[in-house]
Amino acid sequence: MPTSLRRRGVLALALVAGLGWLPVPARASAGGPFSAALAKTAAVLAKLEEGAGRLDEAQVLYEKAVELAPGDGSLHYRLGRIYLERYPAFARESPVVGAAAIIRARSELQRATELAPSLGAAWILLGRALMFSNPPPAAAGAVLEHAHQLLPRDLDLVFELALFYTCAGERPRADLLLQQARTEHAAVPAELARIDAAAAGLDYAAAERLIAARRLADAAPLYERAAAGTGDPRVRANALSMLAQIREELSRQRFRTGYGQARALAARGDVAGAIRELKALLAVPQDSIDADQARRLMTALEERRRAKRG
Repeated sequence: MPTSLRRRGVLALALVAGLGWLPVPARASAGGPFSAALAKTAAVLAKLEEGAGRLDEAQVLYEKAVELAPGDGSLHYRLGRIYLERYPAFARESPVVGAAAIIRARSELQRATELAPSLGAAWILLGRALMFSNPPPAAAGAVLEHAHQLLPRDLDLVFELALFYTCAGERPRADLLLQQARTEHAAVPAELARIDAAAAGLDYAAAERLIAARRLADAAPLYERAAAGTGDPRVRANALSMLAQIREELSRQRFRTGYGQARALAARGDVAGAIRELKALLAVPQDSIDADQARRLMTALEERRRAKRG
């Protein structure tokens, strides 16, 4: 079926069910069987949209489903999952929009764990959403550890918890967790291979997670360790490339901070303090454009100081 016709069919079905972008019927908003049926239909349509990669429309439909059946933990889980999946796109739009998406994801996933405490997938994603804080709260580890208690043989969860430990600077705990998983899955060669692959790529994967959370300084040593520990030249090249970019960006951030402090000191009349700040900036290598900017400001401040003395 052509995409356009299939698309119109999905939207028509949504409208027939009272699910489009129209107010929820009064008899549905009050709850009960009719509301539950509409919520189920919305969730089915959302799953179709999600499978087709149209996450924005899936989000709208899951939101409608949650509105219709607020006591269904699985629907809160699906909505939270969509917000988490869409986070990179929201963050590219603006940091504020990205932060709002993470807050909504946490809220929905937290509600899912309250309504469906045995839903291990909700605990996993709640832990992942909490890790986007800088630094992540201790609750992130507690959530993932609780999920691991619920699903001790779930390798995806083992890997997620190992990532958390690595991002938190507790690599020995991650190694122990993976070693325990090797013991528990020793009879299944395919699962052992997955565990070994996860262990080999743990530093790189954790660094990528930290980059997504904008924790550049924490990611740098992990990329360095990944480059030193891998036997794959492509992984080494990628890790070193990311390490170079991080160092450049951190240098720029330090310059912007120092330069801003110098300007603030000058604005308050502390010209000598501003000049000291600029000299400290120029004492370490800087991008040529940044260095020129700092020198121009320092020259202007020195002229102002000489004029005042004269």
